[in-house]
Amino acid sequence: MHNLYRAIGFSKIKSRMQMESLYREVLSSPTRKTTASVDLGTSVIQLDREFGNGIGITLIGEIDATQRISIEHSFPFASPSRITYVNSLRLEKHIANDSYNGIIDELTLNVMFYLQNIADYIHLNWLNKAPLAETCMLAALSKEGSILLPINRDIDEDLELKKNHIKRLRLLEAAKSGDMDALDDFLLLTLDQKTDMYNKALKDNILSVVDTTMMPYGIDCEAYEIIGIIEDYTIIKNTLTGEEVVKILLQCNDYFFDVYINSIDLRGDPDIGRRFKGVIWLQGYVNF
Repeated sequence: MHNLYRAIGFSKIKSRMQMESLYREVLSSPTRKTTASVDLGTSVIQLDREFGNGIGITLIGEIDATQRISIEHSFPFASPSRITYVNSLRLEKHIANDSYNGIIDELTLNVMFYLQNIADYIHLNWLNKAPLAETCMLAALSKEGSILLPINRDIDEDLELKKNHIKRLRLLEAAKSGDMDALDDFLLLTLDQKTDMYNKALKDNILSVVDTTMMPYGIDCEAYEIIGIIEDYTIIKNTLTGEEVVKILLQCNDYFFDVYINSIDLRGDPDIGRRFKGVIWLQGYVNF
């Protein structure tokens, strides 16, 4: 995972050995420290250290009664800014360590993300309080991306697209509530939209007809290849390396999330209304 650290301004990191000095920085002066009891005398500890506005490194390990810390794993984090409301959200533990995936169950695509606030969830489990989550916040890291121009549509085409989007959302909500007629209408509408898009793509380039898309990428279940519409963007400086990180707020399918990418890995100039295309590693903060 160390190659993802370049997304938050650590492009010179090439091996795990080079991470040791960063781990010491986090251990010596964390921005946030969260502990969660897992047994008598033993707790899971989560140490977060920011190296810029909303970007940083998380260490997960155990701390005993004598305050000795054993680090188990780490990951780069990117702070999300938008709340996502979900009808069905579940959490699954990784086999190898104390890390978890959040899974948003949808009719068309189950969206999976790497849980950021691990210690919060572990603490609730230890208290035997089954967490009920209705909202989460999503962010992503990208190692490579490019900026695409917006699709050129007239007013009538744009209005029709918005009407179909609202209709699709209403049918989806009704289908989730058990309305089988709404489910059939939703599937027919989705099929018609895909057929229309396919026919347009035959005449033109696929990137000229697709506003947003989100498809699983490779074997990593939190990785996606996306195209999203840029809602906002800002530049963040890594306080340790001085490298610039571009934070891009995207609307992708029915989700809003922030993508963080090193400026040296971004091709093109971001602007509101343009599109971002790239591969992302999705993570999120669950509001328990």
